[in-house]
Amino acid sequence: MSQDTAINNGGSTESARAANRPAVMGGWLPGIITWLLILVLGGAIIAVRYSAAESDQANVNVFTLILGFGMFVTFGVWFVFRSAYPMLIRLLAPVAVMLSVAVWFALYEIDHVDGNLIPHWKRRGA
Repeated sequence: MSQDTAINNGGSTESARAANRPAVMGGWLPGIITWLLILVLGGAIIAVRYSAAESDQANVNVFTLILGFGMFVTFGVWFVFRSAYPMLIRLLAPVAVMLSVAVWFALYEIDHVDGNLIPHWKRRGA
């Protein structure tokens, strides 16, 4: 029976197998929309950092933090939901990031924050 379908499909069962395979949602690298969003956010960071040389550095640092977080989340959303990496790697990556942040806060604490809203860290128990 499989030979009959191979003959009817032009002699190739590979095309029949390819039709049954699920399509890969994304590729190994982010698409153009993801790169454009990352570039826009990165350009906004550069604009904020250089246009506000005379203004309050605390505001500049907060805007930089927000825009940098936006860049990180943009790449993370692409990686988890749209990349072609195996599902295990796509799910372990955010777990690894959250675990590393948890370990950081378990080992370090904020000693103080200066006037520019820059935290100064120290080892816990030191």
